[in-house]
Order: sequence, then C-alpha cells, then structure tokens
Amino acid sequence: MNAHHHPSISELISKYLAGEANAAEAMLLDDWLAAPENAREFKRIAALWNQLPGTAIPQPPAPQQAWAELEPLLTANRPAAIIRRLRNHYAAAAVIGLLILAAVYWFTRTKEHPNSGANQITKATTNALRTDTMPDGSTITINKNSEVVYTAGFNKSDRQVAMKGECYFNVVPDKSKPFVISVYDLTIKVVGTSFNVRDVTPSGNIEVQVQSGVVKMYTPQKEITVNKGQTGIYNKQRQALYVRDSLDINSIGYATRTFSFNDMAVIDACRYLEKAFNVTINLDTQQFNGCRLSAQFDNKSLPYILNIINATLNTTYRQQGNTIFISGNGCH
Repeated sequence: MNAHHHPSISELISKYLAGEANAAEAMLLDDWLAAPENAREFKRIAALWNQLPGTAIPQPPAPQQAWAELEPLLTANRPAAIIRRLRNHYAAAAVIGLLILAAVYWFTRTKEHPNSGANQITKATTNALRTDTMPDGSTITINKNSEVVYTAGFNKSDRQVAMKGECYFNVVPDKSKPFVISVYDLTIKVVGTSFNVRDVTPSGNIEVQVQSGVVKMYTPQKEITVNKGQTGIYNKQRQALYVRDSLDINSIGYATRTFSFNDMAVIDACRYLEKAFNVTINLDTQQFNGCRLSAQFDNKSLPYILNIINATLNTTYRQQGNTIFISGNGCH
C-alpha cells in the first residue's frame, strides 16, 4: 500500500483558510492548534490573510519582492531579533512568499466558486446522542462528546469523513465510491456495512466492531480485514493492528438498542444501559453484587427493560430527571 501524503502545515493553513481543506486535513490542523504557540501563529497568519486581495490572479513573487511586501506586516508582531534572522535568509522569504501565493490562489478560487463543495460540515455532540443521514443515505449515530467532519461535496466524487470519539455507521453500498473514515492516523474503508468506531482514550486503542459486512483498517505500514462479528483494534502507541474474534454487542447498544445479557452481573448490565440511554443508574453495589441477569432486548425502551429487571430481581425503580434509583433486597 502506498504511503499517504501528509501536507505541510503551510499547506494546511492555506487550504483551511480558503475552505479547501478536506475532513482529515481539518482534523490535522485542529490537533496542531492545540499548542498555544501554534494557535498564536495561526491567528497572525489569519490576520495577514484578511489583508490579501481576492480579485487579481497572482504571479509567483521573487523572494526579495515577497519579503519587501510582507516585512511591514510582520514587524509589528515579531521581535526584532527574529526579523533580522529572516532578513538574512532569502529561503525563508521564499517560503513565506509561496504561502501568500497559495493563500491568494485558494482565496480567488473560493470567491469564483463559492458553492464548490469546499465548505466543512461538522456534526458534534456534547451530552446527548444524535443520528444524522448523510447525502448518500448512510446513517451515523454520534455518541456523546464525539464529532464527525466532512465536506459539502460529500458523495459527489468520493465519500470521506473524519471523526473523533465514538460513532456507529450504517453505510449504504456503493462500490464505485467506498466509504472512508479517518480517525487519528488510522484509515477505515468500507463499501456497505454496519460497524462501530470508538477511540478509547485510556487504553490508547481505536476499536472497530463490525456488525455486518467487511471493513478494512490500514495505516501506511499495515492493513487488516475485519469481518462480521469481529473487532479490529489499532494501538496508537505501538502502531499495531490486530483482530479479535468477537464483538461486544452491548457496548454499541447506544446505536442499535440491542442488548444481550447472558448471565451478566446486573451492575454491569446497568453500566451498558447508562451509556445507551444517557442516564445514571443508582443501586447499592454491595447489596446487588451477587445479582445476575439473563435477558435479550431488541429495540425496547428503557422503562420496558427496567420493568423486566424488576420482575426478575423483585426490585422497584423510580426516576428523577436523568437519574434512576433501583431498590430491593438484593440477591444474597
């Protein structure tokens, strides 16, 4: 597999300011901006961007000319020592000139084609789930504190998205345009399938649980195929890819509303229900430590599931806002 091209930061900034960056590039720039010094540099370049003309078609400037035009704008915001170093290096001036040239070029293109599909569309969540239908008919369920980014031109020539957090994808088949997801430095490619992608921060793993179809996961160094009923795992620190021959159907219940509790500790079952229904379930962990639950639920409401738990364990529950209190004698 060919290694992926990683654009320079000057390319990313120019394309982002013009609205030409794709979803993966926007995510890369977002990570770069996390450093305060990078954020300050971006703010400075953005201010210069706003002073650029958007009508004339630019010609490549000579390094000396580029420096002569840019130096008055930089001196107000840069220490004198840095200005002196740059003045003595025409190579640095050439880079700046090319950055400005690229910025004007993309700015001009954006003005000429304001509806060219270059705009970024972001779907993000904080404390609630959301399900969106993509232009191709595919659906994405975005878990709490997660994000999906794609361009307005999605499905015109390709189907590419970038994401953070956890999302469940139900992808409409289209062999001519595979569905491609970028998360961290991992790429996931499918034609038509349903699967869950989760970036597990504490463990440093990205997990792809495949409920139907086939998924390919790859980095520039390696590629694996993940089939139905399997979980593909990417360890970010070791850059290792491997397959586990099982999936946790309950962990994706937030999207599928399907649960399979097979002789499971009721405390563990409640943790899955909390994630799926965005609630907090309070019960005495010592009192219910020995209680186990065997039940299957397919697209059932939370009150229905709680009533089954009541009938099975001889408990009662009450709900106050997003908190559910379960009480009973336990299973000792």
